[in-house]
Amino acid sequence: MKPVFSVIIPVFNAAETLAEALESVANQSFSDFEIVVVNDGSTDESVQILESFAKNHPALTVNLVEQANQGLGAARNAGVDQSRGEYCAFLDADDLWQPQKLESCYQYLKSSPACKALYHGVVAFTADGERKRNAYPVQGTRQLLQKGNPLVPSAVVLKHALIQRLRFTEDPLYLGAEDLHLWLRLLHQEVQLHFWPEYLTYYRAEGGMSTELEKHLLHVFAVLDHFYQKGYFKLSHLEMAKRRKYYEAGRLSQKQGQHFKAERYYAAADSKSMKILGLRFLNLLGFKV
Repeated sequence: MKPVFSVIIPVFNAAETLAEALESVANQSFSDFEIVVVNDGSTDESVQILESFAKNHPALTVNLVEQANQGLGAARNAGVDQSRGEYCAFLDADDLWQPQKLESCYQYLKSSPACKALYHGVVAFTADGERKRNAYPVQGTRQLLQKGNPLVPSAVVLKHALIQRLRFTEDPLYLGAEDLHLWLRLLHQEVQLHFWPEYLTYYRAEGGMSTELEKHLLHVFAVLDHFYQKGYFKLSHLEMAKRRKYYEAGRLSQKQGQHFKAERYYAAADSKSMKILGLRFLNLLGFKV
């Protein structure tokens, strides 16, 4: 009998965080799931950590998929291909779940059987503390572009048949922005993105956008340009989305004390915005706000 959830964890040299991520799955209050870990060409101790975890948790179904390094999209797709669950719940190897994560999602899905795509809020954490990230119900593409992307893969559950059909992009041009590529396609196909206003995932904020920021922006802009060319949205929406990303890059850079970079991003975001003008003034004074 197939499980309700397949927990799909892509891994590339994640030895420092993998054990903690796996334990957060083992501690779930809901037990009808399998774990599919995709080792995307790791050269560290990630596989040994997984093997030790499986040995220490014999009651859990833990499957390892090995492949040469192909990137995050290919790793997630490989996990989907090897999974048996009705739903795929994604967890990056440096993130964590609250113990009630799967149970809460299951209750929502049971009450909304037509739901094919579910997401919830996340708590971003660093060594300095934690904060709730902005999360809201996405009603359409324009809203996603204007308000920012609230969907974090480790807080997303997708119907297996849906993600098996649409899949994550594996194009290296979009490396690190594979999730945005998928969300835009889902919205274009009018797949409803159901929002559950609980904060059930801890997102490790040292990674993602904060790492190699310039490269991240290039890949995000490549996704936006691609779908603009395909006619998914208007030029004004494309420009709005890019300004939003520059604003987010400015906020991150300012919080990290990189004031010169923050000023450059703020200027590209919107030189006339009163909010941004205020942030630029504080940034000029050296405040990390």
